[in-house]
Amino acid sequence: MIYVLTSRVIALELTKPLRLLIEEHELEAKEFLTKALASIGLTSLRPIKSVLLHTLIVSIIDLKRWAWHLMTINHVMNEAWRLISHVGDMDEVSLFIDENLLETAIEDTNKLLKLNDYERSDLVDTIRFFALFLKEIEKNTLYDFKKFSAVLRDFVIDNLSKLIDEKVYAKKAKYFGKLLAIKRATPYRVAQLALLCFPIVDIGIADTYLYLLAKILKIWPNADLSEFHCPMDPSIIRVGVRIGLFNRRFKTSRYGGYRYRIFQNIAKALFPNDPTKLYTLRYVGEVFCTPYKKKCDECWLFGICKYYLASTS
Repeated sequence: MIYVLTSRVIALELTKPLRLLIEEHELEAKEFLTKALASIGLTSLRPIKSVLLHTLIVSIIDLKRWAWHLMTINHVMNEAWRLISHVGDMDEVSLFIDENLLETAIEDTNKLLKLNDYERSDLVDTIRFFALFLKEIEKNTLYDFKKFSAVLRDFVIDNLSKLIDEKVYAKKAKYFGKLLAIKRATPYRVAQLALLCFPIVDIGIADTYLYLLAKILKIWPNADLSEFHCPMDPSIIRVGVRIGLFNRRFKTSRYGGYRYRIFQNIAKALFPNDPTKLYTLRYVGEVFCTPYKKKCDECWLFGICKYYLASTS
C-alpha cells in the first residue's frame, strides 16, 4: 500500500514507523527549541508584543542561517540576541521602530553587519514596520490567532503598502494582491500572506514564525493546528533525503510552488491533525544528522534510515 502525493510516492513501510517515531520524540524536539528560545529570554512569560516581535527576528535569522553563515541554532540565537540587546530593552517594542537604533545594533553583530545594502535594508524595514504594527494594536487582540491574522491583514493593506519602498512593493505585489482578493481563507493563510508582504519575509520565515508562536511558545491556544503548514527547513530536507522520505534532488522552496506543495502534502498525509509534527525532523538534523557530522548510532531514526542501512550493509 502507498500514499500518492502529487507525483511523489511514499511507501507505507516507511510512513508508519516514521509517524510513530515522530509522535514518540516530538516533545523532546519541542523542548530543544523551547530551551534555545529561552536562552535569549524568549518565553511565553514575556509581554506579548515583545514575544511577537523578537520571534520574528529569530525566524528571519534562522531561515537565513546558511546564507548568512550561522551554522547552528546556537549561532542563530547568539546573533539574534546581539541585535535585540543592542537596540535596548527587548520589552520596549517602540525602540525597534527607530531605524538608527537598528542600524547601530547591526554594527555590533558578528554576521549581520556583512549583509549587502539590499538585505540590510529589507531586514531593518521588516523589523521596524512590524514593531509599528504592534505599537498600534491592543495587546489582548494578539492572544487570539484569528484576531491577530485579521488585524495584521488590515495593517498590511492600509499601512504597509504605503510604507515600503517602491522596488520592494513591486517584488511583493503578488502577495498584496492575493491578500486583497481572499474571501474565505483560514486565519493561517491570512497571516501567512500578510507576513509575506514584509520586505525580507519568505514562505519559510512566515511558516517558522507561526510555528514557533503556536507550538513552542503556545501563545495561541485557540489556533487550529490542522490548518498550519510545516516550515520547509533545510535540515528537514536533509534528514528526509537520508531516510528516504524525499529523493536526492528535492530542495527547499523560498516562494512556494511545486516542491513546497509536495512537502506540505507529505506533512499533511503523515499528520492530518497537525502537519507541523514533521518539524521534529529539524531536531534530528540539528543534533544527530548535521551536514558535517553524523551520529547514526545515537539517532532514533537509524532503524528506518536508508543512509544508515546502506552504510552498514
